[in-house]
Amino acid sequence: GQYVLRMGRTGDVNFMVCEEGQPGCSTPVTRPVGPVALGNAWNHVQLIVRGTTMAAYFNGIPYLYFDDTNAPEGARAGYFSLCVCNFSASPLEARWDNFRLWDISDLP
Repeated sequence: GQYVLRMGRTGDVNFMVCEEGQPGCSTPVTRPVGPVALGNAWNHVQLIVRGTTMAAYFNGIPYLYFDDTNAPEGARAGYFSLCVCNFSASPLEARWDNFRLWDISDLP
């Protein structure tokens, strides 16, 4: 499977699990509104992933946590991508700045 952190235009955020060959994605964790700045404001997003356990902070506030206890053996833990999807007629702009990646596999 592939894990997705989704941030919507209205400030909703969720973790999704997408399985290859399956239509759509499941949404095991969702929060309707959160500490997400809307409009042209910047958001600081911190995503922490270790194996199949994930936590997301938005603007310094811990907001989502997901431990995929149903993950199959050999799940694609540690894979990620940065992408933007716009299914709206109005324009969407996304920018990444100060992107950092650390290997935390040796932490207890």
